Amino acid sequence: MVLELRRAHGEPRRPGSPVFSCWNGSDSDYRYNDGTSMAAPHVAGACALVWARFPAETYRSIRNRVLANTDPLPALAGRTVSGGASISTRL
Repeated sequence: MVLELRRAHGEPRRPGSPVFSCWNGSDSDYRYNDGTSMAAPHVAGACALVWARFPAETYRSIRNRVLANTDPLPALAGRTVSGGASISTRL
């Protein structure tokens, strides 16, 4: 899963499937949710890991590195910036 950008406007896209995550009802409350708020922490974590590996790079370099290393998905070709939908293990 990745927070992907639409090609035309650079807007975030939501993940394709719900994420099982904690909720605010109680300490043991979990629910399935989807949307950019569920994908953003995963992308931020991936960027943090890449930046830890390449600390001298700029934020733009890290962003480009992450976008260049997504796994391609034919359904997203030409519809998103990278044409990919998940963060690759190649990072």
